[in-house]
Amino acid sequence: MSEDLVRDVFASREHLVDGSQVGLADAVRQRVARRRRVGWVAAGGLTLVTALGVTAAALTVARPDGTASLQAPPAAATNGPAWRWESSLGAEIEVPAHWAVNDYGCNMTDQPTVVRGLTGGRACLTPEPSTKELAILQSGPPESTPHDGRYAGWRASPSGDVYLIVRTLDRDRTQRILDSFRLVDPDRLGCPTHRPAVRPQQPDPGGGFVQSDAASIAVCSYYVSSDGRLQASAEVTGDDVGPIVAGMNAAPRHRNPPTDACIETRTPAPDLVLLVRGPRDQLTRVWVTFSYCTGRGLDNGTGQAYLTDVVLHQLMRPLKTTYGWPGGPGKPTD
Repeated sequence: MSEDLVRDVFASREHLVDGSQVGLADAVRQRVARRRRVGWVAAGGLTLVTALGVTAAALTVARPDGTASLQAPPAAATNGPAWRWESSLGAEIEVPAHWAVNDYGCNMTDQPTVVRGLTGGRACLTPEPSTKELAILQSGPPESTPHDGRYAGWRASPSGDVYLIVRTLDRDRTQRILDSFRLVDPDRLGCPTHRPAVRPQQPDPGGGFVQSDAASIAVCSYYVSSDGRLQASAEVTGDDVGPIVAGMNAAPRHRNPPTDACIETRTPAPDLVLLVRGPRDQLTRVWVTFSYCTGRGLDNGTGQAYLTDVVLHQLMRPLKTTYGWPGGPGKPTD
């Protein structure tokens, strides 16, 4: 194996390394003469298996007959008009734009879907159709790979704390989704991988809880995560922004009251973080807490406000995840 080959492979993937390790290609060039233990696997070519970010793992794609082949990790796919990005747990993937979100588990259909941030739901056993196409982002490894005619594969982060599992009816589609897997922080909407702490901000000069001329709202969901990692994100744009902004600005400036007979054993933490962006790149963060029986409401780092049923449902709708609202919002005191 030549020094040029090793250097070129590392250089071509240097931008995908987890963290900011500048000059990786130079370091490889300096050490290659004394380090000949880089792991490679022959599979009709060479497959890099050294820890180089998410492109490191040898990629296994199951054929419909149940056999498997190793594929060299290619460059990440680029987004196109028929595909979209989805994120969870600090990773992002591309999926076809028409795929549903979280059409999985109890009463699932046979339609294609991406699965992320999905917990709870009704208790029933709905078999996964052998024609269903799906991509799952989860925190644990896959239990098994069904040999049912679909092309299946999976990828993992170097730390093993996020996995992508893919099953489709088309080999190229499975490959493209697997190839798009990348670690990000923040994601494309600006949502941090780990829940940010509440911190002071400059108040809105117009006196509102958030700027009244907001152009978009990124909804970052952390509410089902015991370790505070991002579960799902979505963006509210266009005519849907105004009602949410108006609802927050009209809310009484105090938190929601505790629910009746509340005995909370957990320390309340924000379930959502909103990134409210104005037309001139102004950014206001709002921390939203609702799944606890205490500490509920809105916090913009400067003050608190009451969270209504209407605003909560407007924020949760684009996420397409399950959620609980114990006792409802409670009666405002003014």
